Amino acid sequence: MASIEQKTGAIRSKIRRFQMATVIKDIVTHESPHLDEIAAYWKVLRFGKKKFPGADIARLYFVDNNAEIIPRKGLLALGVGGGQFDEHPKPGKERKRDECTATLIAKYIGVDMDDENMVRILNFVKNADLNASGGTFDLAQMVKMLHAQGKPTDEVIAWVFQALDAKLDDEKESGDFSLQNIAYLIRSQNEENPDVAYEWFKFGMEARIAEQKKFFRETYTEFENNAAVEKIQGTHRELTIVAIESDNDQIARLARSKKYGVDADIVVQMSSNGNFGIYTNQKHGKINLELLVRMLNFEEQKISGNITETNWDVLSSEGMIDGGRWYYHMQGQFILNGSKTAHVEPTRIPPERIIELVKIYANPIQEIKKHCDCTICISSRKNPCELYGFGIGLCKKIRYDMKNQG
Repeated sequence: MASIEQKTGAIRSKIRRFQMATVIKDIVTHESPHLDEIAAYWKVLRFGKKKFPGADIARLYFVDNNAEIIPRKGLLALGVGGGQFDEHPKPGKERKRDECTATLIAKYIGVDMDDENMVRILNFVKNADLNASGGTFDLAQMVKMLHAQGKPTDEVIAWVFQALDAKLDDEKESGDFSLQNIAYLIRSQNEENPDVAYEWFKFGMEARIAEQKKFFRETYTEFENNAAVEKIQGTHRELTIVAIESDNDQIARLARSKKYGVDADIVVQMSSNGNFGIYTNQKHGKINLELLVRMLNFEEQKISGNITETNWDVLSSEGMIDGGRWYYHMQGQFILNGSKTAHVEPTRIPPERIIELVKIYANPIQEIKKHCDCTICISSRKNPCELYGFGIGLCKKIRYDMKNQG
């Protein structure tokens, strides 16, 4: 029988091997990381030395949002790969509800949730990430703006770290994450060196000014010259639909603007490489794109000649279906066929058909009346009706009533 000393030595040896195996050598996240991933990285470096030894000297690199990340010892993936610290939905895997990368990291590390400033930071980051919204000058939107202006990612990360450090030490415990408020905090925390706050504020404002110049010199003119605007009767109210081919990442926001655009309800934007983005304006009431993404996923399969998924719940699920080309963001209510951080093959659906599907989605009852009398559904496997295949509510009701009647 082994002695206590021998057992203790064996245990220590196992602990040393475990510690060596968990040393972080590489940290990976997606290109142009959002505030969420940057805040998660900040938590790892500021509070995660015990949980993530070596993270402070680990290599940080960036991949496409859809890149396959093969788990391995020494690799920490933030917001990508579908692992422990990725809340995004993947084929066959639902979104981690009410979580973002920063909250997942915080819970794993065990940060002090009695710290009101830490709670405010986590809540702000999570809300900005899940709702894809925010004020023009708040920290989350500024990060996107800095990336759009081509600022080096390492400089953007350092700039955000400076802001989060200031918010963590905010004596007033304010929930204000605006550019102006954070600059004021940095100034008050560096009274002997006011240039620190000035340089931080200047970095953000230069990007903001550049965006404004682009907005008025390029975006507004491009929208006026190229946008196709159409008003259609929706199920409950009239909708304004905008279709435009543009690589400008501000064009959809302008189209939805009441002051500068046309207060659009739905914007369909096609890039020069054939990828699409479909965006909604939630100011007029909730617009739910569940039916539209179901139609797009079904149509994509039909065009490919290989319909492998017909389950309506799967076709309209958040994220991207297995083998699909459309990503559905449920809380933000937008649909993407690729983006700057997630490269996806362009859709095979022709642009005019996409617009047609948007119109059918907007008023499906009107479209159904063109095909049937709304009392009997004759769709079958041999002679399928595409409207029934889309899983439109009225179609399902007609079939249900027919089944119950006889």
